[in-house]
Amino acid sequence: MRLFCGVDGKIYSLNKEFGAVRETSSKGVAYSHNFYTVDTVDEKDSSEAEDAFAKVENRCMPIIKQIVGGKTDFPNADYADLAIYIALQYWRTPTARARMDKISKVIATHELRDKLRQISTEPEQYEELSRDFSDEHPDIILPPMEDIGKLSNTDIVLEFAWDNGSYIQAVFGMAEEIASGLLNSHWFVLKAPSNSQFVTTDNPVIMRLTRPLRPSEAPAILLPGTEKYFPLSSRCCLAITDGGWTGIRHLKATTNNVRAINRLAFMQAEKYVISGSMPLLRSISSLG
Repeated sequence: MRLFCGVDGKIYSLNKEFGAVRETSSKGVAYSHNFYTVDTVDEKDSSEAEDAFAKVENRCMPIIKQIVGGKTDFPNADYADLAIYIALQYWRTPTARARMDKISKVIATHELRDKLRQISTEPEQYEELSRDFSDEHPDIILPPMEDIGKLSNTDIVLEFAWDNGSYIQAVFGMAEEIASGLLNSHWFVLKAPSNSQFVTTDNPVIMRLTRPLRPSEAPAILLPGTEKYFPLSSRCCLAITDGGWTGIRHLKATTNNVRAINRLAFMQAEKYVISGSMPLLRSISSLG
């Protein structure tokens, strides 16, 4: 957040819900209490996961500062660390968690329907499943065995929400896969002109699909045709596009480029847009 502070060292946040802009601190903005805490054998509400995130961030901050300063050549290990950091920033947000819950809900519902159809002619297995299911989901009544074949997409919908421990484990697992994909992409750094600057948000990995979605597709960070933008500071934004790895190149952005990325950032933010410029945030708030 400090890389987005104004020349006076101040930083401001725009609350999308209310359209209000206020001065804040780099540590207090876009923070959710206990969002990453987990219960371990030795401690309840442990910060173990947050400590793991911090270790990745601490390795990457010197790299990011050097990129912002214009450096282009880094060891492969630094690129790998930065790719992991970006992937974690993509997954460790309320937006990503809600997306994971939604996908898991659909999967769990389909798995239950398939299981019911498989045992629709086996009374003992069906009764056993029904008892177990009733204990876990007392608010949902399964149809009689003879009506299983009539199930429609809306007859049974399971609610699903990851607990913190499972969510954190999934985040780190998926981050490795995403990082590998990012390292097989084309990276370049856009430098804002002197009369404009990039904002960041509580959903800092910005995506833009450059083609229409096909019927079987859903928006995803590694979906072909998806441009990724990751503001590194108020002056620089990392862009990742389809194409082979060629290292990092620095390019000059136009005011329109910066404005377009900031607009996407505002639209995809969960709740907060962050900048060192109060006038910039007030102008962006008009987009709501």
